[in-house]
Amino acid sequence: MIIVSSCVMGEACRYDGKAYPLDQAIEELKNMEVIHICPEIMAGLPTPRMPMEIVGEGKERKVLSKDGKEYTQDFIDGAQKTLDICKEHNVRYAILKDKSPSCGSQQIYNGQFEGKLIPGMGMTASLLQEYGIQVFAAETAPYKKIKVYDYLEQHGISYIKHEHEPVYTVEQANEMDVSIQAQQCKNLFLRNKKGDRHFLVILEHNRRFDLKQFGEENGLGRLSFASSKRLKKYLGVEPGSVSAFALINDGNHHVEVYIDRDFNSEQNISFHPNQNDETLEITYQDFEKFIKSCGYTYQKC
Repeated sequence: MIIVSSCVMGEACRYDGKAYPLDQAIEELKNMEVIHICPEIMAGLPTPRMPMEIVGEGKERKVLSKDGKEYTQDFIDGAQKTLDICKEHNVRYAILKDKSPSCGSQQIYNGQFEGKLIPGMGMTASLLQEYGIQVFAAETAPYKKIKVYDYLEQHGISYIKHEHEPVYTVEQANEMDVSIQAQQCKNLFLRNKKGDRHFLVILEHNRRFDLKQFGEENGLGRLSFASSKRLKKYLGVEPGSVSAFALINDGNHHVEVYIDRDFNSEQNISFHPNQNDETLEITYQDFEKFIKSCGYTYQKC
């Protein structure tokens, strides 16, 4: 489960009475079950409210308003209520508005109300991190990857993560200076001639693929590679990041799935987490479990 700052999802709860909508957050999380939180509202503070900043460090940290009043306990209460929600819903990831005295995870203001930022964390962000929840700044969060991590963990699918430079082709993947023992995949996104059917074809990475032959053998007629626009619309990813994990974005099950019959079910298999600077390795049995959990059946090819 994921929590996200309410203001970045378009809710007017900031100190100035406004929202801070982030298009990427709204787009990436729109079809997901996420929990919106505003620790300051949860603590009973009004909207709008006086600007507040953190002063001091460690156990001496306090939250003061611009007019000198102390609100430390309110922020502690809001942080604790947020943590309680996380515990109740088994939240593993928090996407929070940076620079906030509650939600900041990379930077906060320096406590002098002069508009200067310093490295630091807000009261809620630091408590969540202390509890073991991964906290990301909403402005820079790797949304696509977080969604995959969370989905796999919610469905009891364990994975091994391999970080590497971005790769866009099978050839580049073969040249990576990363030891991945799992079967690697070639993931192809295709369309039919009318453009009313789309296919995700998952093949062993060295298998030769003949587009015309594939269409004829499977009774699909004339096929072509789908455009980047169609890829974004149906699977929610960019070219170079096509992956089986992109099926979590196809809520209407528009895409039809074909899987290489020659994969070894006794070996692990690997895919990008919808962003091509990492590879996740899972068992083949968990791969099949993932496909079924997304509500798909598939054809062997």
